[in-house]
Amino acid sequence: MPSLAELKSYWQEINSKLNAHIEKTSADEWFGRHMSVSPEDFAKEPHRNKLNILLTRTNHQSYHLGQLAYIN
Repeated sequence: MPSLAELKSYWQEINSKLNAHIEKTSADEWFGRHMSVSPEDFAKEPHRNKLNILLTRTNHQSYHLGQLAYIN
């Protein structure tokens, strides 16, 4: 099991990489199809775009941040 300090270090490293990628992505790209969604499904459900996927995954990460705060 990694220590709490290691977990925080991993968290910071991941956030730095995410921020770099987010800054490179244009607004138009955010509303494009996420690669895990088929073109057919995206045509029916355009809300399944890259921005929506990012928001859902960010919410999931916030759940884990709460877990870290709880054990700290």
